[in-house]
Parts: sequence; structure tokens; C-alpha cells
Amino acid sequence: MGGPGAPATSGISRRFFFALDTIQMYSYTSSMDGNSFATTVDLRFGIAVPEVGAAPPRSAGLSTAEFPLGTWKRMKSAWEGELSLRLGGVFADPGAAAVDYARALSECRAEVEALRPSGRLSALLIEFPPSFSYRAAERRHLDRVLKDLEGFPLAAAFLNGEWYSSRVIEGLKRRDVALCLLDLLPGEPGPPSVDIATSSLVYMRCTARRAPAAWIPRLEGACALAERVRVIFDAGFPSGADAASAEASAESSAAALSRLWTERRGASAADRPGPGAPR
Repeated sequence: MGGPGAPATSGISRRFFFALDTIQMYSYTSSMDGNSFATTVDLRFGIAVPEVGAAPPRSAGLSTAEFPLGTWKRMKSAWEGELSLRLGGVFADPGAAAVDYARALSECRAEVEALRPSGRLSALLIEFPPSFSYRAAERRHLDRVLKDLEGFPLAAAFLNGEWYSSRVIEGLKRRDVALCLLDLLPGEPGPPSVDIATSSLVYMRCTARRAPAAWIPRLEGACALAERVRVIFDAGFPSGADAASAEASAESSAAALSRLWTERRGASAADRPGPGAPR
């Protein structure tokens, strides 16, 4: 069975998805003809709002957004759609002071509880930096954070490849935590590029470096396994004058992919024979 670190196939639209509820690997090859699109999956496109120079998405077709927890507190009135909250700082720091962690946890829970009645919260995304290695202190911290946030929809992004093991993946599956799927170019340093379904949610973080059509095979595969798919484009979180242009580029890419997906799904529906039609 292939897995993290398995060689990628070059030149064809082929990805491997792991459905860990059945411990079965699905090999999915996209026909790219629009005839295999899922129509019942809750799929939404959006952007990751940066800490500085933040603005919610405005493009048609974008119905979700990822906010840093601190930014969301300042921007509640500017966005009425679905959202996910990105947690970093003490949530990803095993050396954080207990009082700081307790304060941040309390604030996070308060924000989530306020969102519960509206059903607008898609996920809490906990982002662990490259320095968050697979060591005892980090493992204990991860266990603590996941226990403290149990009951909320969770996704975890690991930027250190040491976490991509069968033991960790199985643990995420048992806790119903989505592994955040990252957008890495071939040869780029970072965690291995794998598509794994560890819960009913597939959470994908994309960048504007790829053409929108390049994402279609991954979306088809994700929709074959998940009840909910969230596709979030980020701008790389630059600072200064580049922040606004980078965010605009991310939003443009997300909107383009949303339109392409809608167009191809519509073409698929038009091509399907109606009731009683000859096959």
C-alpha cells in the first residue's frame, strides 16, 4: 500500500486517497470529461484571511473563509458567511505558559459557542509549524489540545513531515480530526504531498501557484470520500504592501476554481440521460 513518501506518478492526473474508516486505499484517475462529478457533497471555496491587511472574500462563488482567531474578533460584522478559525500561537506551542494557554482556550471556546446557533463554523484549523517536531513534548501537547477542543469540528495542519505516519493518521481518524491537505510543488521542502481522508471533512489549503484546472482531479477524489470538502486558498501571508495584492491573487484563484467546478458539474448534469432515456 502506498502512503506518505510513496513515489508520485508524473504526467497523468492520478492521486491516491486513503479512506481510513475502512483502511482501504482508493486509486482515483480523473477522466477530466465532467462525467464523474459528485453532486451531493457539501463543497465550498474560500480564502485564508491574513493577520494583517485582512479583508473578507467578495468574489461570487466564494462562500467560506478562514480567519485567524484574533482577526475574526475584529471582523465579525464584515462577514456573514460560513467560516473556519485558524489557531496558532499557544495552541501550537508546547512551551506556552499554562495561564496563557488557559486564556486562549477560554477565548476560543467563547467564540465557537457564539457561532454554534447559526451553524456557521466549518472547522477549527490548528496549524503546527515546521518546528513542531514528533517529540514527546509535542505529542503530549497535541493530545492536550485535541482533548480540550473535543466536540468541535477540527482540522490539523502539520508543516513538519515527521507527523505523516500511520500511527498519527490512525489517531486523527479515531478522534474524527481532518488532516489538512497542503499544496506543495514537486521538490518543494515540507511535508509529503498526500491526499488522506481522516474524517467526514476534507480540508484543503491551496495556493495560487497552480492553474485552477490542476485541482479538479483532487477535488473529484475528495468528493468521492467526504461529506464536506473545504477548499481554501491562501496568499502565503506576506506583510507590507504585498499583502493586499497577494490576497487578491488568492481570491481570484479561488473564484476561478469555483467557476470551473460549477461549469463542469453543469456539463456533467446535461450529459446524463434522463429517466427512461436509452442507455
